[in-house]
Amino acid sequence: MCRKQERRKNKLDFDIWPQCGYSVVLTHWRDSMVDTIVKARVTPEAKVAAIANAQALGLNLSTVIRMVVNRLAVNVNLPADFFQPNRTTLQVISDLEKGVGVNRVNTVDDLKRDLYSVVMKF
Repeated sequence: MCRKQERRKNKLDFDIWPQCGYSVVLTHWRDSMVDTIVKARVTPEAKVAAIANAQALGLNLSTVIRMVVNRLAVNVNLPADFFQPNRTTLQVISDLEKGVGVNRVNTVDDLKRDLYSVVMKF
């Protein structure tokens, strides 16, 4: 279980609560309605990579998350490339279409037997 750490104020105008490998940020915009906290659980590696990539684009991670949430709220969709498969997935799809490593069965009972035999190997 995560232990709650003290809230700390940074030099900008928001509070940070470091917890469980991510930071919860509550902004204090004076003339804005931005006051909702959104939490996301990601691996530490993904967080570091996302921060670096956001900075390379001249953004911070909070802005990127806000952009995605606002886009989803307004357009009721996400950018099309969110759903583009990576190389590994494309390779698995290609192999599956070619029948590489595919074990076909004719009945549900055959499928159950086949799955049971695979599970019993572990």
